Amino acid sequence: MKKTDQEYQATLSDIEYRVTRQAATEHPFSGRYWDHWKAGKYDCVCCGTPLFALALVGMPIKVLSNKTIARILEGGAEACRSA
Repeated sequence: MKKTDQEYQATLSDIEYRVTRQAATEHPFSGRYWDHWKAGKYDCVCCGTPLFALALVGMPIKVLSNKTIARILEGGAEACRSA
C-alpha cells in the first residue's frame, strides 16, 4: 500500500523522512546507528524490506542481492517498495 507524503511525515522522524523520501544525508558520524553493533535484522523504515542482518559483532550478513542493492542505491526512495 502506498503512503502519502503526509503519512510518511507523521510516522517518520524528520531526519528519517529527509533521508528516505528526499535523498538527504545525515552528517557524518551522527546517526543513531553510528558505532552500533547490536546483533539483529535491520529493515527499511518505509516499507519493511530487510536490508541486512548483523549476526556477530562487526560481521554484517548481506540479506539483499547485489542487484537489489544497486537498484536501491541508484533509485533512492523510488526504488523502495513503498514509493
